[in-house]
Amino acid sequence: RGTDSSFFLFSEDAAWPPEIDVVEYAGVTEGKTILQNLHFKTATGRDSRMHHPTPPGGGSFADTWHVYGMRWSPDAVEWYVDGVKTHESKTGVPDK
Repeated sequence: RGTDSSFFLFSEDAAWPPEIDVVEYAGVTEGKTILQNLHFKTATGRDSRMHHPTPPGGGSFADTWHVYGMRWSPDAVEWYVDGVKTHESKTGVPDK
């Protein structure tokens, strides 16, 4: 509790957004959810695209080791937990 471990990508020029969070483990959720996000600005200027998968089979992500992944193509960003696709976004896909 109280940790915020993450693996994320942002552009080489450090401009924000975009940001792709492969996984963010917010300790305050006690392992009940992780964050897999694609941050981008909508037409109205708001940050968009949050996804919060729950652990496979219930329990906590802290109960065992997991493999987190992300596939980024020109048309989509896909997120994975233990080889299973948890989310996909075709909106706001960064080109840098």
